[in-house]
Amino acid sequence: MSLFNDLRNLFQKGKLPSVTKVEPKIEKANLYGDGAVEKKVAPEPVVTNVPAKAEDPARTIPKPRHEEATVHGKTVPAGGTVLRQVEAPQPSPLEIVAQGEWAVKNAKTYKTGDLIENRYKVEDVLSGAMGYVYIGRDIRQRITFAIKQPKESMLADRELFLRVLHEADAWTGLGMHPNIAYCYFVKLIDEVPHIFIEYVDGGSLEDWISDRRCADYKVGIDMAIQFCHGLERAHDRGIIHRDIKPRNILITKEGLVKVTDFGIAGGGKVGGKVGSISGDQQGTRMGDMIGTFAYMSPEQFKDPRQKSAEAPEGVWYGSDVYSFGICMWEMFCGRRPREIAIGNTGDTPDPNALRGAIPAELRTLLLSSVDLDREKRPQDFSELREKLNGIYRKLYGSNAPHYQLELHDTTADELNNQGYSYYELGKKEEARKCFEAAVSLTNIHPEAHFNLLLLQWRAGEIDDMGVLRRIKNRLNNPAVSKEKIAELLAFIHAERYNLEFAKEVLKEYPGRYEELFGPSMTGSMGLVRTCEGHSDGVNSVTFSADGRYALSGSNDMTLKLWEVSTGLCFRTFEGHSGCVNSVCQSADGKYAISGSEDNTLKLWDLSTGQCLRTIEEHNESAISSLFSSGISVSLSADSKYAISFSGIEYLKLWEVSTGLCLHSFEDPVGAMLPSVSLSADGRYALSGSFDNTLKLWDVFTGQCLRTFEGHRSIVLSVSLSADGRYALSGGDNAVKLWEVSTGQCLHTFEGHNKNVTSVSLSADGRYAISGSIDNTLKLWEVSTGRCLRTFIGHDDGVTSVSLSADGRYAISGSSDRTLKLWAINIKAYSYKSELQVSDFKAFEEIKGKQDELRYAIEEAGFLMNNGNNAKAFATLYSAWEREDFKDNKELLTVYQKLYELSSSKSFSFAYAANSFEGHSWGVASVSLSADGKYALSGSHDYTLKLWDLSTGQCLRTFEGYRESVDSVSWSTDGRYVISAVGCMLELWEVATGQCLRTFDGLNGWVPDGSYGGPEMGSPIIRVHSVCLSAGSSFAISGGSDKMLNMWDVSTGQCLRTFEGHSGNVFSVSLSADGKYAISGSSDNTLKLWDVSTGQCLRTFEGHRESVNSVILSADSRYALSGSYDNTMKLWEVSKGQCLRTFEGHSKSVTSVSLSADGKYALSGSWDNTLKLWKVSTGQCLRTFEGHNAWVHSVSLGGDGKYALSGSRDKTLKLWRLIWKLEFD
Repeated sequence: MSLFNDLRNLFQKGKLPSVTKVEPKIEKANLYGDGAVEKKVAPEPVVTNVPAKAEDPARTIPKPRHEEATVHGKTVPAGGTVLRQVEAPQPSPLEIVAQGEWAVKNAKTYKTGDLIENRYKVEDVLSGAMGYVYIGRDIRQRITFAIKQPKESMLADRELFLRVLHEADAWTGLGMHPNIAYCYFVKLIDEVPHIFIEYVDGGSLEDWISDRRCADYKVGIDMAIQFCHGLERAHDRGIIHRDIKPRNILITKEGLVKVTDFGIAGGGKVGGKVGSISGDQQGTRMGDMIGTFAYMSPEQFKDPRQKSAEAPEGVWYGSDVYSFGICMWEMFCGRRPREIAIGNTGDTPDPNALRGAIPAELRTLLLSSVDLDREKRPQDFSELREKLNGIYRKLYGSNAPHYQLELHDTTADELNNQGYSYYELGKKEEARKCFEAAVSLTNIHPEAHFNLLLLQWRAGEIDDMGVLRRIKNRLNNPAVSKEKIAELLAFIHAERYNLEFAKEVLKEYPGRYEELFGPSMTGSMGLVRTCEGHSDGVNSVTFSADGRYALSGSNDMTLKLWEVSTGLCFRTFEGHSGCVNSVCQSADGKYAISGSEDNTLKLWDLSTGQCLRTIEEHNESAISSLFSSGISVSLSADSKYAISFSGIEYLKLWEVSTGLCLHSFEDPVGAMLPSVSLSADGRYALSGSFDNTLKLWDVFTGQCLRTFEGHRSIVLSVSLSADGRYALSGGDNAVKLWEVSTGQCLHTFEGHNKNVTSVSLSADGRYAISGSIDNTLKLWEVSTGRCLRTFIGHDDGVTSVSLSADGRYAISGSSDRTLKLWAINIKAYSYKSELQVSDFKAFEEIKGKQDELRYAIEEAGFLMNNGNNAKAFATLYSAWEREDFKDNKELLTVYQKLYELSSSKSFSFAYAANSFEGHSWGVASVSLSADGKYALSGSHDYTLKLWDLSTGQCLRTFEGYRESVDSVSWSTDGRYVISAVGCMLELWEVATGQCLRTFDGLNGWVPDGSYGGPEMGSPIIRVHSVCLSAGSSFAISGGSDKMLNMWDVSTGQCLRTFEGHSGNVFSVSLSADGKYAISGSSDNTLKLWDVSTGQCLRTFEGHRESVNSVILSADSRYALSGSYDNTMKLWEVSKGQCLRTFEGHSKSVTSVSLSADGKYALSGSWDNTLKLWKVSTGQCLRTFEGHNAWVHSVSLGGDGKYALSGSRDKTLKLWRLIWKLEFD
């Protein structure tokens, strides 16, 4: 996309602005802004998309590759910017700025010591021709930038401003390169674009020429070679610099050359002076003529346009060669060969006349590089670099130190910073695509992961706890410093209104909290106090209108009135003979009404505790005990009427003063009504229902006005906004916001992992709060669906929540018998985390590490081949540790050989290697292939998927299922897979995805109506588990028929039935030799079976609840089981004795897996975690966090490299296991 085509509507009613006659004033310049650039533009600019696969990070580049496009039969440099687009074409950050409405901005200027945006501390100020440069230190990310700010004079000149934007666009597209001063991003500060550039601390080539440091051939030739690398990158990406001169070549303190000023400062008017640190270079811009007279090529004077059919004498790559040739004369000869190229017909002086005894090859190169005939010059910087290195090699007998440049892969960094620019310029979708692309390239990029998670959170796609979990787990790798992780977590905690936790995670880094957030930032949301006094679960809570008091109803058959400021209970209301399930206070705070399981409503005087009236018209419980927390009684605002749920199939409207029933509202579909809410004016009632709907009622006619559909299960709680325009509902793990007038669902708020029992809207409708039986409360931003904060503190399910009228507090009631008061004053402070920038990596340092690693791999291979395995591993591990255990193909090849030769191993650490997304519902079963290259997953979305572990790509989806795929099992050779789906088994050929055979998995069994299962709502009839024998000749399955069935795989015939369990068989496992089977059941037992006879050899008893998962060790000596009682048990098969109980999970253990040697075990649980255990001691070696819902299935790779998990959160996660090896 051409910048200029996109500016057509920017100025003067669609007229394309002229950009060919810009004559700015000459002012003093600086190292970051005193030249110009041209970005070659073809009619259809070529834009390179994000590569499908990153380049080899260690590729050697002896010569650049030029991408070319054809225009009128001629070749021209490819236009566009690498990494500019991620998916569909998008404007660049600079184009975005240019597309805005033009207005002259008054840019604020800064002095040394100032803070820009309270973040960038100004350490120095430089003045350039067209702007200021602030050397600013980012106090948060500890990066020093050269921050380019355009002056007001430039902002006032529209054409010049557009020129600068165009030229800045070229610079940002060059990406990260060791010989180019990196342009990080563009940021709008007070609506003025500021360019953030790499700070280079060692002066310029002009300084080195002045003090003759580069006159030494060994130093100077190597510096010239470095410059060639930088220009090779620029030319490779279609950029001609046009203003090469010593001042635009920066040098670090370590002597690394950095090309700068790709046009950010523009240039100057003819005849003016451009100041510099040494003082007197001429800069020009006449029409389209851009550059500095003394260094400009003849063609720049003759025709400043780019070379084309219309401009055959135009500027080309050789123009930059000429300009650098002039620089080399100054480096090696001490002066330029001529004052100016135009009109010069005299001979070029002999370099030997300026400096005696110049090497002949260098003399020839100096002369050819400044030849007025461009055909006689080196044609590009690749050729020039080769000639320079040839001279160096002849002089010193080796290649120059920087002749060959090894580039590590910076694609993810560049994408991240490009995304940062997009976000700062208001293009959030484009920013997100960049972050997604960066994350897809690497699993351990802290900035890209943080930025993507932050945007997902703000969009309401994940909740605050999900962000924290994913940061900890995705970045739990030695490659990411612990301090970096702590900082990222602190940013999230601060934005979720929890400064205490932000301080806590940074406590190991003194002073860092103050640096990041400032010493004056205080305040948090959180728990204020706990109110204790009820002797049983609290079912309902409500605030008084003035927020001074709270009322609660409990299973202990009482109501209690609490003083909010102290947490003291100063009155208890007794009189109900059943659980009090719902309470409500009048607007004036004088009365309360309660509903109870004793089939009555009671009206109370709050000042005395006296029961004023009992209404006994309900012939069913006023509340359903199963869902007591969600069913309510509600008072009208004027306290004249009350509405209640009857427990049969209708609501009742009561006149409070008389106790008369005015109306009964019959539900036309015959579903009970577990929740109800009255509008503020008392005209309408909203109810939630067991049929998964909400209904809006006209209170005075009893007519159902509207039905709201969308929930997947019972609607347990409803709430109407103060103005009656919106409704909030909760039930199935989600909260929904509805537009009352249309019945449309505006937002679904997801984050709870169990049923939502209570919801409440703030008075202004901006925020909502919900409570769940997952023991948490969540505060939601209504406009975005974002979960601002999850409140953790209750020890049991939250049954009721209420917001105070002023929105400063929430109160919750729980089955743990307590009320809790929470501060949620959003207006007290508001912190918004900024996105993270990727810092420029030191190429020299990285090259050194890569060299060390390569040497270690070679050395380890040599030692291994000579039988010294222990030393080989020590060498490899030490180098690998220094490289942060990054995946390296050559290293892993040696490591795997050593792994196989080792006599024993001990666990070192693990990290999340990948996350596979593609299922649209929970993952029920996972299995790793024997070779550790592939994974299978079965899901509740009725699909089976095959995954490539190395790429995370879904290779095949096995389609045709009509029910959940609950169990999958590989054949040993990986050719076949068998799956359990509903009451059927299906055999598939992996290579083709063809279903070869279908089995009646329950062998014609008809249920007797009994069922016991680990998950409410599971179908009554199904096969829960299946296992293929080693040779794939038979399979064993277990299911709802309480039996095991043995199947002939080739025919589908049931060979044998194993009877003995008294409950559902949830898991089966075969011994390696196929002689034995073990099963786990809802009857709390394991059973060992003789496969050949079907005889039960032994029953293992000890679990207190259902056995969900079982597995036999490879030698069949041991069995491992996981249970609904939250434990695992290790059994000695020959005796049936329990050797060890593994405790640590807080909820049901759903799946277990053993390593091939039986020394390690893996477990998954409903507590959303996996745990790795040392079998011999029962020690938990590692807890893996990252899933945000139940872990249904786990698999431990036979080679010990990976662990795999599948979760209800719809994802699979691959975990890399690192071991320390020992040898005999």
